[in-house]
Amino acid sequence: MFDWAPAMRDPENVEELHNMRIAAKRLRYTMELFTPCFGDDFQRSLKTVEAIQERIGAIHDCDVLLPLLSRTLDKETEREKKGAS
Repeated sequence: MFDWAPAMRDPENVEELHNMRIAAKRLRYTMELFTPCFGDDFQRSLKTVEAIQERIGAIHDCDVLLPLLSRTLDKETEREKKGAS
């Protein structure tokens, strides 16, 4: 997960941020397996990883949604232009 951390400085790094999200998910699931073996500090670390994963997931959702919204806006603009003619 730390290997992908530099990508967070540039919002254009969509693929790298997606890879970081996947790495966070894998780390989270691995930590969940070991939670019964460790104490409260480990549980707090797991909660931190969960929060990071959720935030990166929200970023990914925006990365997917923005192009979709842009295409929809373009189509509607064209439709409006044709309707005004």
